[in-house]
This record gives sequence, C-alpha cells and structure tokens, in this order.
Amino acid sequence: MDDCKVFDAWIGLTDVEYEGVFKWTNGSELSVLPPWAGGMPSNSGGNEHCVHTAATLVWNDIDCNELFGYTCEYL
Repeated sequence: MDDCKVFDAWIGLTDVEYEGVFKWTNGSELSVLPPWAGGMPSNSGGNEHCVHTAATLVWNDIDCNELFGYTCEYL
C-alpha cells in the first residue's frame, strides 16, 4: 500500500441537468447517501455541477472545467 497515491478525482456524478438532482454519467440516479464534505454540495457561484472526491475521500461539487484525474467503474 505504500505505493498507493490518493488524489482528487472525478467520480462521474453531476447535477448539470437539474440543480440538486445528482445523477451518474450513465443516467442512473444517486441511490446512496453521499459522503459529502461539510457544507457540500454548495453550488458556489452557481457553477458547481460536477462531483469529485478529495484526497480525504469526501465528495465535493465543483466547476466541471477543473482538471482532475478520474475513476472508472469496472463491469
């Protein structure tokens, strides 16, 4: 585990279609209570519609134009 790096990453969740209604990029609805960071989601500035996980593994809504790595679901 020493080689494991934890970093901010997109998780494929967005409320770009309807503010406050979060859906996965495959169109499915969020069905679990998300581990939001304190005070999140905030939609700060009215432009935070994508969700990333921070190094602390909590979720945060942020501008979709930010540059992060991403996570993938293995099927």
